[in-house]
Formats: sequence, C-alpha cells, structure tokens
Amino acid sequence: MYKIINRRKLWATRLADSAGKLIFLPRLLLRKPRPIEPGSIRDILVIRTAYIGDVVMTLPMLKPLRQRFPAARLSFLTAPAAAPLLAGNPYVDEVLTFTPRWFYPSARDGYWHFIRRLRQRHVDLVIETRADIRELFAFVSPVKARYKVSYDVGGGGYLLTHVVPYPGVKHRVEYHLDIGPIPGMSG
Repeated sequence: MYKIINRRKLWATRLADSAGKLIFLPRLLLRKPRPIEPGSIRDILVIRTAYIGDVVMTLPMLKPLRQRFPAARLSFLTAPAAAPLLAGNPYVDEVLTFTPRWFYPSARDGYWHFIRRLRQRHVDLVIETRADIRELFAFVSPVKARYKVSYDVGGGGYLLTHVVPYPGVKHRVEYHLDIGPIPGMSG
C-alpha cells in the first residue's frame, strides 16, 4: 500500500519499487528478520531530512527511543534548517546535516563525500521516519547497519531489515511514535 498523493511520484515509485523487488527477490525470499536485541544496539541513526515541521513531529519519538536504548548513541540526520530544533535535545547525542536535492532543488550536492563519512561509522540501527524511497536509497541503503527500519508506504521496503506495519491515517506524531515498538524487537 502506497501513501503517495502525487500521481507522477506514485507511478515512479511503483516502477522503481517493482524493479527493486525483482532485483532483490532472492534476498527477499531468504530474509528472516533477526530479532533486535536492545542490549546490542550501541549506535542509532534517525533520519528525517525534509521540512522543519516534519522534524518537529518526529521529536516525540526520541524520548521512547532513548528509554528503549539507554546506552546507545543517538544521531539524528536532518537538513541544516532543522538542526537548531535538535540543539540541546537531551535525547540526541549528535546532529548530522545534509540538504537533499530532491527536497531542496537549490542545494549544493556533496552527497558522495557525506555518504563516505556516514559509511565509516558503525551504526547498529537506522530508522528512516519518512518512509520515502528516495531517502531509503540515498541514506539507508549505503549505510552499513545490522537493522534498517521504516514503514513501506513510500516504496523501497526491500531495502529494510524490519518493516513497521503501516497504522493507517493518524496524526504524524503518532505515526512516528508507532516506529518505537520496532517489529522483531525482543525484550
């Protein structure tokens, strides 16, 4: 089920998703998600790069995430305009910034340099809160992480290790909070 209103984006996503599912079919058939052990998570990356209001609605998920993984380092990847919202947040250890061109057309790129830096990190858990195929391809896919979690309503679910069941239409804050009880979580 896709939750995409724009018809052009919907068809592009369907096409990209169909191709991706064919390419990754063997992996999808053999995939058995490993339970996520809270004690094994030392580094978490939360991704929400677009729009300040969307980042604001993602903030309530940080406290439950910190409570579930108290010893983990929590990094938040966002656009530079939203970074001040996270400054001083007691649940975030680090704010990473990148301006993706697909949301901000006037942005300077530097994507490959940023991805090289991101790949050098050891990340145990990546949570992509937008459920957008562009973000999954751009940030989740290249990052080496044992667990990659999001909804599969914007395409690219085949890039995830754990798909969160889509809860249906609800307030964005609740939508983000639903990612907190990650499927396959033990304990």
